[in-house]
Amino acid sequence: MSRWQEIRHGWRREEQAVLLLCFTALAFCAGVGYTRWRTATPLPPLFEDAPSTAGKGSTRTTRTATILVHVAGSVRKPGVLTLPADARINDAIRGAGGATPGGDAKVNYPGRKPPTPRNS
Repeated sequence: MSRWQEIRHGWRREEQAVLLLCFTALAFCAGVGYTRWRTATPLPPLFEDAPSTAGKGSTRTTRTATILVHVAGSVRKPGVLTLPADARINDAIRGAGGATPGGDAKVNYPGRKPPTPRNS
C-alpha cells in the first residue's frame, strides 16, 4: 500500500466529511469574494475636474484642489464649507455669511487649529 493510501484510509469518515466541508466552504467564499470584487462600484474621485482654459476645441481638463472647512461660532451660517485649497481663514468666515455683530468666529481645519491672536 502506498503512503497516500495509508494516509487516506487512516482517516475516519467524520474527518473526511469535515475536510470536504472546509474545502467546499473555502471555494464558496472565494467565489463570493471574486463576484463582489468584479461587480464593485469604483469610489468617486477625490478631486473634481474643472474645465480648462486651454482653448475652445481642447479636451484637456485641470484638477482644482479643494478643502473642507468647518466654520463654527458667531457667524451667520455656521457649517461645513468647500473652499479652494489656497483659501484663507477670512474666506471661510465670509463664506459663512460673515461674523455676527460682536461675534468671535472660529475656524477648525482637520487635524489642527489655526493660531488665535493673544490678548496683550
